[in-house]
Amino acid sequence: MGLEIGLSVVEVEGDALSVINKSQSNGLDRSEIGAYIKDIQQLKRGFQRCWFKHTPRMENRVAHALATEGLKRGEHIYLRSEVPEYGVFLLENDRR
Repeated sequence: MGLEIGLSVVEVEGDALSVINKSQSNGLDRSEIGAYIKDIQQLKRGFQRCWFKHTPRMENRVAHALATEGLKRGEHIYLRSEVPEYGVFLLENDRR
């Protein structure tokens, strides 16, 4: 998505440490997710700067909940301009 909208610098956060580590490397990955890692490694070359940051799930509850709920609903959206209604509820609860 970042390439499609013309971003040149991105930071990708995730809670799967093994995926973050594999994405940062340039080596060949022979695991079950190796094809996905190869795609990530190729896509990151399109950015001037692209880095990956591990964020524990408990520190990123709202993002995790948005992704989980979006998958349950079969949504394929990106949060470009607004947060879905269920996301606003999650944000308000997280602030408390």
